[in-house]
Amino acid sequence: MLALDIGEAMLGRNDGMRAVADAVRMPVRDSCVDLVCFAQAWHWLDLDSAAREVARVLDDGGRWAAWWNHGRSDGTPWYEAFWEVLESQTPARREHRDTDWGATIDGALFHDPAFTSVEWLREQPVELWCVDERSKSYVGLQPNADDVMAQLESIVRDAFPDGIVRTRYETWMWQAARR
Repeated sequence: MLALDIGEAMLGRNDGMRAVADAVRMPVRDSCVDLVCFAQAWHWLDLDSAAREVARVLDDGGRWAAWWNHGRSDGTPWYEAFWEVLESQTPARREHRDTDWGATIDGALFHDPAFTSVEWLREQPVELWCVDERSKSYVGLQPNADDVMAQLESIVRDAFPDGIVRTRYETWMWQAARR
């Protein structure tokens, strides 16, 4: 297994083989990889270039896989308040989580992607929940990030007085074999 990332700090969290590299220029030879995965990262790339590069490195029968975790506590008062803050003060929009990323894979290079959805419950202390929310570009890169985070933290502290935020999630995954 080889982990690639453009950030050395992120790679430092991996104990295995790693290389600082962009997914559109992977430092591996042609047709030598069984699986290339993108954990909440495919959307950051030039998709045409990335698809060509993934197809280049995959061997016969090799697969591309990409997935995203999406909060799905819709309808609960705290979650509706959370989205009200996000949508009024950041570029985040609830419908963005419903992107069909399988539709972005080049059909000339890959077979039709298979889609899988898994529901689960995430439980984490308020402090870690705040770190996770601030790490999202639509919050952390905003000039009003501190104010947004103060509002979000207030919402979850009121909703979860025991200090543990419970959020329903869905993980959406697509996978496609190279042609």
